[in-house]
Formats: sequence, structure tokens, C-alpha cells
Amino acid sequence: MKRNKDMLFKAITNGLQSERAFIGQHTWKILKQSLSMAGVSKLYGTTLLDKPVRNKHKERMISRFEKLTAKIISQANDLSLNPDAILRSRLRFITVIHSVESFKFIDDEYKDCSRRKYDVSQSIKAIKDMKALITTCINEFPGVRCIGAAEVEVVNIAMMGKLNESLDSLPIDKGATRPESSRRKLNVLNEIMPLDCKGQETLALIHFHGVIDLGPNHPDVIKILLSERMKSEEAWAKAGHQIQMKSLTELRGGKRKSVSKSLEHIARYITKGGNMLYQDDNYLRYKLSFDQDDLDAEIEMTAMGHRSSLQSNEMIKRESKEDGIENPLAMTSLEVVYLAEVINKMMSINRARDGYVLTV
Repeated sequence: MKRNKDMLFKAITNGLQSERAFIGQHTWKILKQSLSMAGVSKLYGTTLLDKPVRNKHKERMISRFEKLTAKIISQANDLSLNPDAILRSRLRFITVIHSVESFKFIDDEYKDCSRRKYDVSQSIKAIKDMKALITTCINEFPGVRCIGAAEVEVVNIAMMGKLNESLDSLPIDKGATRPESSRRKLNVLNEIMPLDCKGQETLALIHFHGVIDLGPNHPDVIKILLSERMKSEEAWAKAGHQIQMKSLTELRGGKRKSVSKSLEHIARYITKGGNMLYQDDNYLRYKLSFDQDDLDAEIEMTAMGHRSSLQSNEMIKRESKEDGIENPLAMTSLEVVYLAEVINKMMSINRARDGYVLTV
């Protein structure tokens, strides 16, 4: 009798962990339920997926940026220049697409309760390797500094493939996912994907976003040299767009955007925790394309991933008005737990709980 009950519990739990959230369901509720089913409720309220934690880390990141900009201004030779002009000449928004990792189940202390979890050890190793490699490259260029954050995104390869098949026939408007962006992301993922990831529906994308100071001497030249140096690494030479350095946005909506505002937005974005950020809240949903090429769309941000997918799929758009409909863009409970655990492990790399941060 007990064996039958255990088997029934296992079947029910396994089924629930593979389900997706309903359309309109709040992130905090999805997170809490997913962690509870996996037996790791202790993580609730402790990672970047939780808004109070995220807000504290955002403020810390802003403080790091403020110290960096103050030092740059203090080094300026021509004090007659506008401070923003000085900062724009040296600062770039850097993105590193490092690797994709497959999801593998582990046998752990919860196996008697039939609670499944994905192993995060390989993702953490990839994150540490990425941070070390970025540090090595930057240290070869005296005067160059970088502040940023390692991130993990759960990507749905199968859904991106289907999107690419349907997008070409759709009109491109202000709120739509642009076909070239979606195709570019899928192409990059396929090109850097190891053999053990082939054929899997979802994968973990290990990447880095940050702000880099190219130094006071010939920053544009240093940008080219550093980019080429980073692209010479085997891990970053597999596809285009793995290394990107972009200038900070000067205009948004026809209005001038200050460097301090750009850095505030970047700080918010790189401490977001979840797959998507929209109106200062994170969402546990798949993002089917890269953000727009300019910095503002990185920050504005990934509403593009949410809105565009609804607009480009009439069935989802219709269902989004209903209650109790499973959201096909939502991560499964297993993927939510993976994201929470890998973020927790990243944060725990040091005692200050900011082990995901890289400062060179």
C-alpha cells in the first residue's frame, strides 16, 4: 500500500513540476509554489528573483558605477568638457555570450520523496570560467576596468525555432519581435551549442552584462583591440555577436539621456535575476529574441519578449484574456527551481552574497 502511495505521489509531483504557470499568474506565487514542490522553500526571499533582494543589489551596483564615474572625472585632463562627454568617451556596455548548458537531473536527498531537480554544478563551473576569462583579458590592458554581472537565462530552443518559421510573414511594428533578432539569437545558440545539448527543448544560456571603462588613452582603439583579444578565445570564437561593446545611449524618445540614468537602468537590468524584466518586475518566461541592438531596449526592456510573442501569436493573444490558461511562454516549475538554485549558488560564491558580480 505504501509503495503504491509513493508511486502515485511521484507521478503527481513529476507531472506538476513539468507544468507551466497560468497566464496572468504572479511571479512570486509561481516561485513560491515551484520551490515548495522541489523541497527548497528556504530559497524563497533569498535570491535576485525576489524584489526586495533585487532592489538592494541594484543599489549596490549603482554605488559601484558611481565610484567608477567619479574616478574617471577626477582623471580628466580637460575640465572644460561636459562630464557626460568625458564618460561617454570611455564607457561601453559590454555583453559576453559564453556558453549554453544542458539540463540534467540529479539524485539528491529528496529522491525518496520523488522531488526532481536539475543539477546546477556545470552551470556554476561555466560561470566561474567565464568570469576568470573576462578578468584575464581585461588585465592585459592597463587602465581598463569592468563592472558587471554573470547571468543565466533559460532559453527554449524549440519555441524559438517555431517562432522563426512564422515571423517572416508578419509585419514589423514598434512592439513586434524583429525576425532578424530572433534568428540571430537562435543562430548564435546553435553555433555555440555542444553536442550533448543537441535536440533538447530548453537550455541554460550563460552570459555577462556590464560596463567597461576603456581608459583615458585612445578608448576607441582599445575597444577594437580588446574585442579582438576576447574573440580570440576558443569559447568566444564560435559565433558572431558573442562579444559586443556598445556606446551608452544619448537620446531616447527625442530627449537627451544622461549617463547617470543609463547606468541606473543598467544596474537594474543586470541584477534582475529572472529571464525578463518589465517595469522593474522580473518574469519567469522565455525570451525568444535578443533585445534590440541599442542600449535602451536592453533596459526597457524585455517587454519586447513578452508583448511581441503575444502579438505574433493570435492564439496566445486570445488566451491571455482568459483565466486558467497555461502560458506557453512560461518556464516549467523545474526550470524555475533551476534558475533559483543557480542564482543562489552564484550569489554564494562569496560571503557578501554578490558572487555573481565581476569587478576588474
